[in-house]
Amino acid sequence: PAKDGTMNPQDITEALRANLAMTRGDPSWADQLDMSASKVFRSFWAVPLAIPAMVLNLSAQRQLSLQTPASPQAQMIAAMPSSVYFVSFVAVSLMVWAVEIGIFVGVAQRRGMGWKVSPMIITANWSKFAFLVAAGLGTGLAIALGTPGLSVISLLVAYGLLFYLRWGILRRTLD
Repeated sequence: PAKDGTMNPQDITEALRANLAMTRGDPSWADQLDMSASKVFRSFWAVPLAIPAMVLNLSAQRQLSLQTPASPQAQMIAAMPSSVYFVSFVAVSLMVWAVEIGIFVGVAQRRGMGWKVSPMIITANWSKFAFLVAAGLGTGLAIALGTPGLSVISLLVAYGLLFYLRWGILRRTLD
């Protein structure tokens, strides 16, 4: 593991493994996860690492919208420069991410959970990363196959993954 504050793939796999153990009800999840402050801070590497997946998802959404020109959403998107579309939607996604973490921290503080906020933040960041990558891979496949509508199905599957992982986080850390 990196000691200088940088992220490495082991951080991601460690957090996701612990998150899956949480979700499955495996009590060893706490032993699988380094809950140090440095791991909490490194988990925020999930944010910039997820941006390419966000852009890929937005690309498919844009293609879908432009294929249905009669819709008001498509007209708004068509009138908007691509750079404005991508920057604004990535910014909103990042704000939502920050709000999610804020909610987790707020819940932890209200419940007087102390150290339990660390696994909550670490696994929440990496589960969001896993969600965005899963959605991005599905979207990439949909674009490669020329069927952007397939991205909607991949997004639903990715949301299922996110809800599954987040349920595990809340069940174990709020015990």
